[in-house]
Amino acid sequence: RCPYTRWRALGGGIELRRSILIQAPRHEVYAVWRDLPGLTRFLERFEAIEVTDEKTSHWVAAVGPVQLHWLAQITDEQPGRFLAWEALPGGDVRHEGSIELSEYPDHRSTLLTVEMRFHPPAELVLAPFAGLVRALTDHQLAADLIRLRQFIETGEIATGASRPAPPPRERAEEEVTGNFAQAGV
Repeated sequence: RCPYTRWRALGGGIELRRSILIQAPRHEVYAVWRDLPGLTRFLERFEAIEVTDEKTSHWVAAVGPVQLHWLAQITDEQPGRFLAWEALPGGDVRHEGSIELSEYPDHRSTLLTVEMRFHPPAELVLAPFAGLVRALTDHQLAADLIRLRQFIETGEIATGASRPAPPPRERAEEEVTGNFAQAGV
């Protein structure tokens, strides 16, 4: 049996669970998450989310040069508290997930917990790499949640840029200097 088949037989999915504390009331956090097209502001790999009806949406994500498409359907919704979804058959990604929002004891913050289980397409993962794929996906989810928190708490997302880009002339001089330095000149 090939490693991928063995991995699938062992339960074959990647399970993720992450929580983050957000300094905002539950209803605000829920409203941002429920604005599906707006999720692309902080879900880095997602290129487009189009709502097709009250419970269904079309998602487009990029993994390197590969574009993945699927339809997701909301399976359970308790506004301000809980939202669950699953990918419909026929898409590029099989998965299900949920968010749960809990009021923090300070009554001003929300603990957001995201749980997901998905089965990546065969061409994206083989058993020897399943752990690496899980770690990378977990890291991506953590980074996405940090951007979500920044957006909700401040209205913007930090880009990590430490200084503005220099004017074109200065940039060209830096590139030339860098090239000579690398060449040992």
